[in-house]
Amino acid sequence: WLCCLIYLYLCGENGTDGRTETIHVYAGTAPQSVSVATTTATVVVIEWAKPKYVNGIVGSYRVDYGNRRYISSSTTSVRLTDLKAHTSYTYTVRALVRHRLQNGTLLLLWGKTSPRKSFTTRQAKPSHPRSLSVIKRNLTSTSVTVDWRAPSLPNGCNSYVIYYCNKVGDIRRKEASAAPPYTLSNLKPFTIYTVWVQAVNEEDSSRLESKPSKLKTFRTLSDSQRLHTL
Repeated sequence: WLCCLIYLYLCGENGTDGRTETIHVYAGTAPQSVSVATTTATVVVIEWAKPKYVNGIVGSYRVDYGNRRYISSSTTSVRLTDLKAHTSYTYTVRALVRHRLQNGTLLLLWGKTSPRKSFTTRQAKPSHPRSLSVIKRNLTSTSVTVDWRAPSLPNGCNSYVIYYCNKVGDIRRKEASAAPPYTLSNLKPFTIYTVWVQAVNEEDSSRLESKPSKLKTFRTLSDSQRLHTL
């Protein structure tokens, strides 16, 4: 229990006589059964039960999470919004207790803080991969190596899909679980291709693909031709 020290000035008929008295006021125990009820990429609902002991009336609850704070009403749940996707947060809950002294003075006291817990928001669709490029020194008549930068908002990105096609429109795709660069092989010699990349988040049974990166066009080499990058 948290203890609040209260200093009372003792007064006689002619006003204060300069003496003080210290009393101890216990606010109460921490909220019980604190847990996360639902979680999305940007919203979490936290629930709890009232403290086992309260020396007064619970006026509200305070939820501290990350570097933010939320003051709720006397209800035993809160909906936290505007969270970052695929991000871990620690949180605690405590009650604000209203305690009235025998002389009528109303005190507002914070009860004990619940044990620190954590939650992780779910994944969300990532932003598109950035700075797609062709590594010219690795370009041959039948292969090309492409490189790119991770999304600015990965939101849990764990793989990529590389799409490529020639001007005939034969679109193909390759899955890349590792970070770039990635080499495409079995290409046709002296052929123009367009390539783009999309970031992927896979969680449970869901699959979220980002918007495509900027397109990049290149031409494979012939046996006797020097490199051409359009």
